[in-house]
Amino acid sequence: MISKTYDYQADGRLRFSGDLLDHRFDRSYSYDQANRISEALSGAEARGEPSTSNRPYNQAYQYDAWDHLVGRGSNSLWPPFGDSSGRLWSGPGSSFTPNPQEYVNDRNQSWQYDADGHLINSGEVQYTMDAAGAVTHSVSARDDLVQSYGGDGQSAKKVETVTIDDGGTLITTTSVTYFVRSSISGKVISEVDQNGQKRRGYVYAGGQVLASQEQIDASQTVKWEHRDASNASYRRTDSLGAIDATQMAELDPLGNNAGLSNPYVLPRSPAKLWFGGSYPSFGDNSGSGGTQCLVDSIERPCGEAVHLVRTRTADIDPTKTSPTDAGGIGATPIYGRFCVTVTVGGQTQTTCTNEITGYTTPTSLAATIDARLLVPQKTDDEDAANTVANAVDKALQVLKNGCWRDQWNQDVKPANRYFANVQNAEKYTGNWTSVSSTHNKGAKESPAIIDFGIHPKSDTARAMLPPNIELSNYSLVLKYYPGEGMAVTANTDSIEHLIAAGGFTSGLDTNVNVKFAQQFLASAPKCKD
Repeated sequence: MISKTYDYQADGRLRFSGDLLDHRFDRSYSYDQANRISEALSGAEARGEPSTSNRPYNQAYQYDAWDHLVGRGSNSLWPPFGDSSGRLWSGPGSSFTPNPQEYVNDRNQSWQYDADGHLINSGEVQYTMDAAGAVTHSVSARDDLVQSYGGDGQSAKKVETVTIDDGGTLITTTSVTYFVRSSISGKVISEVDQNGQKRRGYVYAGGQVLASQEQIDASQTVKWEHRDASNASYRRTDSLGAIDATQMAELDPLGNNAGLSNPYVLPRSPAKLWFGGSYPSFGDNSGSGGTQCLVDSIERPCGEAVHLVRTRTADIDPTKTSPTDAGGIGATPIYGRFCVTVTVGGQTQTTCTNEITGYTTPTSLAATIDARLLVPQKTDDEDAANTVANAVDKALQVLKNGCWRDQWNQDVKPANRYFANVQNAEKYTGNWTSVSSTHNKGAKESPAIIDFGIHPKSDTARAMLPPNIELSNYSLVLKYYPGEGMAVTANTDSIEHLIAAGGFTSGLDTNVNVKFAQQFLASAPKCKD
């Protein structure tokens, strides 16, 4: 599916990635003295071989003294040789008009701005702004997007009409989407339509989407996501492991999809190159320079997108690792006031929010645009093992006393980032319940140590929710896995455990038990004496 090797420069920047399954998708990257990407090659050209059209792209980037991306061309020797557009397979790809662009006083001379300096017309996309400078309406030839914002400035709802030329046939669809977000993890957990019907749910591992559950008419499907470490290749598979051929991507350094095959071979179908504004919402490498890139789910000129990111004026996530960050769609709860109930040792505390209209979206990393490609990060093994063991130690105390003290239980010893080594485990687990486990048939689970639940405050608010919806209800428990150890984790029959199990068994989340341990230590009560 995806198998790659990586080669880095001495300063840690990615120089080359080799695709072991299809060498057309090899990549090489060059940078200028300001750490900006200056050239991006793929296929044979990335390996230093003669020019060809049998590869996704050949791109060269040009900047002015004020960090504006003013031009993107090609150094390809494939006819028509070097040109001003950048090469997309055998075609010209996208272009800047004019190329290079001209800026005076930080404003592009080909675009229109309002009195506050906000871009309102790029020549291809028109923007309507609110008093806070947020885009409430954007219109292009293929996308009409209306966004509503909450009091904190985050998008709470979008109405989008997308028009796609599918091999000469225009297909137009309109969708209304609300975003429901967990106040525990801060991630989008559901998308609902204007009728309150759930259309998609998300499962996470390591902060990235691991899988999604999609509602199509009366049926539900599960899709698993796969990305390489540099976020250049994207694949999806169904529950049987079959690759979804309609949702695959090979991305350029600006996060735009060049596709897996030549779109200039008839019949051309750009619909296979661009997914529209819904997650994962990649930009379109066959689009123009004015509509190709996405910032906050809105079509923007790529020159503006790069400048906004590098000056930290805005955030863009070309890797689209989660719906929260995918185009900055806001992903906010829409059902008024919520209450969080936490139960520890039989004592219940409830905290209710004020009226919720949005949440702060986490800052995204703009990985490839900023010339710092993401690589997996790893917590120090010794620290991780101590964190897991410390949480197990405190959890055993809470089960016994209802609170914990700083003294260390000598039966608990650090093992690894997944489990603590508990001596005499049988004396603690006698009344625990046997549970199923994908990796240990003898697993046992303790009673709940801390219960988490999110519920609407009133019957009126509950009536506004889609039927049977319950948000982020789970418990932290101790689990004992004979021969492996003990860990604090979510109860087996919860969505949180499903998330954790996927991250653990796939190896995508090496810190899954570390994170549960940290959550427990932050939430469980200390003894007052």
